[in-house]
Amino acid sequence: MATFKERLQNMGYHFLLTLSLTELVTYPDDYNDYYEEHSLVRELIRVLKIDFPIKQIHERYFNDPVNTGDVLLFKSNEGSNNFIIIDTYKDPFDQLDLVSFGAQVNSNDIVETREIFRRIYDKCRVPISYREGQGVLNEKSTSSNYPMGISIHKYKYAQQLKIYWE
Repeated sequence: MATFKERLQNMGYHFLLTLSLTELVTYPDDYNDYYEEHSLVRELIRVLKIDFPIKQIHERYFNDPVNTGDVLLFKSNEGSNNFIIIDTYKDPFDQLDLVSFGAQVNSNDIVETREIFRRIYDKCRVPISYREGQGVLNEKSTSSNYPMGISIHKYKYAQQLKIYWE
């Protein structure tokens, strides 16, 4: 039987931000369309050891039509239960390109991950929402909740959960 400390280490702790997708990338040159992942996203990828292709997500988000977008979950292959999740649904009335961006981490990564998420949130031009704790991502990350019907006025969409791992 596992001890309390062992059970705690296996439990996931959640972080969730609502922010503009543009906050997760940076444009090093104001006169060029070239962009790259934000340095804090790069730091999160390093800490959690998860391949998170934010540049491709960004590109696809802005090429897809409104009232589309799925929840993308990127798992760690390092033997942990860590993952990064992003809800890319494009609300037809959203003018800020808002996404939900979060992570589940084990107890060894909580302190460093909290610091990164707080720094991302604190640097947002338009900070919307910051949440953390156990269970914060349960609804978004549970595959039995999908397809999830989204209905806004005449717009309807069946959102999917897509899970990726290396």
